[in-house]
Amino acid sequence: MVVEPNPELGLHGARWLLGSTAYRDALHTVLGSLRNRLGEDADRVRLSVPFLNDEEEFAQIRTQLEVPWDVSLSAFIETPAAVHATAAICAAGASELFVGTQDLVQFYLAADRTNHLVADSYQTRHPAVLDGLSRVVESAHAAGVPVRVFALGVDLVHYLKRLPTPDGYMMCTAELEQVLLQERWHQGGVCPGRAGR
Repeated sequence: MVVEPNPELGLHGARWLLGSTAYRDALHTVLGSLRNRLGEDADRVRLSVPFLNDEEEFAQIRTQLEVPWDVSLSAFIETPAAVHATAAICAAGASELFVGTQDLVQFYLAADRTNHLVADSYQTRHPAVLDGLSRVVESAHAAGVPVRVFALGVDLVHYLKRLPTPDGYMMCTAELEQVLLQERWHQGGVCPGRAGR
């Protein structure tokens, strides 16, 4: 495996999928196994394209992975380019959209979310971020495509007041884990940050 200086801006998501025949083969093996074990319930499994930029990448992924047209394929909107291409991604056949706000924020504001030196620049409520989120929700609604926004719990009230209403908000699992650990701690159980140690 090649070590990249900034993997988030390198061979990641859709770019990686477009160059990987091994992933395509593994995907079809897994889907075949699910169909054998689950029968018709396997149709409830959904696929989503991460980290794409536009409708051309979306269409190329469907072709590269040999995903039949009767199989739902959704898209993650995580780059400013994808925000501006939302309507076209919907028109290209995206069955649903998921907005990854953590990645979107870092790319809109050029502030690495894992770099403490630029933490003050990583602003989930920045006007440009709010504008981008609004554009995605409005474009998805206009196209009749469901859209869900991944958001930090601390931003939910702010987003609910200032954004068009998506089909749902979702929280990242790491944040949910922290909420559960804090709840346990308040009930006299495990101390937050000490689980599994």
